[in-house]
Amino acid sequence: MSRYTIAPFTLLALSACNTEKAYQDLIQNHGVTWDTTAATSGDFDPAASPTSGVPTAGDGGGDGDTAATDGDKGSSGGAQLDLPPVLDFSVTPDDVQSAMFVELAAGCEDDIGVAEVRFFVDGAPLATVAAAPFVAQWPVKSTDDDGPRTVGAECEDTAGHIVFDELVVGVTLPESSSPSWSDFHPSENWASEALDASPAPDGSWWVCGYDSNGDGSSAMWIAHYAADGTKLFDQLISRGPGFFGSCSGIETFPDDPHRAAATGSWIKDGLAPTLWVGVIDDTQDEFLRAEHKDGLLGEVGNDVAVTADHQIRVTGYRIDDNTDHDLTYRALVLKEGQSELVTLASPEYSSDKLKATSFDVGEAIVALPDGRSLIAGRTTDPNWPKSRGIAALVGTGHQFVETDGWPYISELPQVEQDGFTDVSVTAGGLVVAAGWWQEGVKSRRPRLVQFELSDFANLDAFIQPAMGGDFTGRSLATLSTGPVMVAATKFDPVENDDILLDQYTATGWGHDPDSAWPQVFGGFFHGNDAPHAIRINAVDEILVVGFETIQVVKDGQAKYVRQAWLRAFHG
Repeated sequence: MSRYTIAPFTLLALSACNTEKAYQDLIQNHGVTWDTTAATSGDFDPAASPTSGVPTAGDGGGDGDTAATDGDKGSSGGAQLDLPPVLDFSVTPDDVQSAMFVELAAGCEDDIGVAEVRFFVDGAPLATVAAAPFVAQWPVKSTDDDGPRTVGAECEDTAGHIVFDELVVGVTLPESSSPSWSDFHPSENWASEALDASPAPDGSWWVCGYDSNGDGSSAMWIAHYAADGTKLFDQLISRGPGFFGSCSGIETFPDDPHRAAATGSWIKDGLAPTLWVGVIDDTQDEFLRAEHKDGLLGEVGNDVAVTADHQIRVTGYRIDDNTDHDLTYRALVLKEGQSELVTLASPEYSSDKLKATSFDVGEAIVALPDGRSLIAGRTTDPNWPKSRGIAALVGTGHQFVETDGWPYISELPQVEQDGFTDVSVTAGGLVVAAGWWQEGVKSRRPRLVQFELSDFANLDAFIQPAMGGDFTGRSLATLSTGPVMVAATKFDPVENDDILLDQYTATGWGHDPDSAWPQVFGGFFHGNDAPHAIRINAVDEILVVGFETIQVVKDGQAKYVRQAWLRAFHG
């Protein structure tokens, strides 16, 4: 039931025998002119329709003969009485059984004008909307508690009258870590892998990788999935026979769930790779909206980030010769109406900036809210031919920062080496990076690092205990409640490599004893399986993409090939 409060209003009682005095008092005290016919008849109703008793602004003089009748304004040029608004509040759905965006809608009407509508969840402000349609999206997260939730809306008109209504929504969420949906991308001809994924603002997912035909040619694979796993878009980008294309990084535009930037490379007949960056729009017939068309021979894009103002930032590496790789950073922008991405600044290379290292690779990039970018990867110095994890900061002027300890490079004994494969930064400025660590000739293990963006002093590193053979950290992402999800490749002596998902506490690298993680997943045919990326969307649903090994029959022979694999989990 709606209930409302209205701004204070004092109504003068007008008697038939003292109409003129009451009329003058009303003008003096309230500055409005009332229909004197209603006043003298003794049946004046302040909430009457405009055809009976509608007040009009007065000029402080005149008499009852000048008042308006039949709803017209009087000669004084007044305005009608401002009544409280009428509110019709609805929630869709009103019974929530999985993480989703719930729509709160308010039909708010007023005889003069609506100032704004405010939405609430359990008494806390959710959104304020100043113009119709008055709609807000409430993200019910998979990490929320079950039980009834109270949602409300209040409409305020231009006079300050407020109308409020509320409803109770039942919330029953699936068990944490339980599977939500899964999908495979069978190759058009031979093998496929999902190499990266990105959550969109509406909870949907963009995914990219490659689809190979087995003879050295392949196409880039890009897809868009709804939050529930429904495939919305599924396309291949090919350059024909002899070209091997792979999309290794993708990120959605922060304000448009139907547009994403992607990067990767093309290789022609075994020659050096060529950088590729593109923008995909699944609402357009020509879905490849724009490309970076400079022929950058010897350069590879590994990951991409999109800023709030739609800058597209790419990291990867450039091959100078067989013994020297440079970590790269590029910034581009899409000009509306053009089909070519424009370079914003001269590209930056790490060998010129970061201690003259000889083998540098950028694996992951994150765009920070203040306009800077953070890159994670690995570097090798000629003085000690061991890989080191590196985190480089790029300033707003698109140049590497070389002060305050930047770049961060792992400090390890000569017998140890490591490298970062993914990085994330929380809203509070906590950097978390995932990668691998190796001692001498021993097998590799996941190495996880966290530190404050503004200070390396409290760096907290963790190395996963040994679990058989090579066991490498691939990717990580952070839940809104703080815990970090990590995807790794786990060696299994019986079933080869499996997929390991684990959850660590919000600070430090501990485990919550009540958590359902870790979990291990294998493929159908007990071959090598691996994750490439783990991502978390706005409602704390978790998506892991990679590949599983499957058995196919080709030319009469059974062969094992890779098939792109996606699986979503409740957080």
